[in-house]
Amino acid sequence: MLYAKVFGSEYAHGYIEGIDVSGAYSLGAIDVITYKDIPGENAVGYIPEAPALAEKKVRFVGEPIAIVVASTLDKAEKVLQGIKVKYKP
Repeated sequence: MLYAKVFGSEYAHGYIEGIDVSGAYSLGAIDVITYKDIPGENAVGYIPEAPALAEKKVRFVGEPIAIVVASTLDKAEKVLQGIKVKYKP
């Protein structure tokens, strides 16, 4: 069994200038999913204004930016700390 946790935005509104997930892998992540990993349109349902994972900007605190996958729930929570996002609030 694998466990997943969502990495959410710390800002209510801002632009994403960069996402670095390498630290999550060094902490034991099996995989990290970002908007780049979504085939087709990055949207929730048929609403293009509501991306499944934030790509260029965030619109609310907690908006999903990445999903981490790990072997245990504790490890999944730990590897979230390895994701670094550069924002322009």
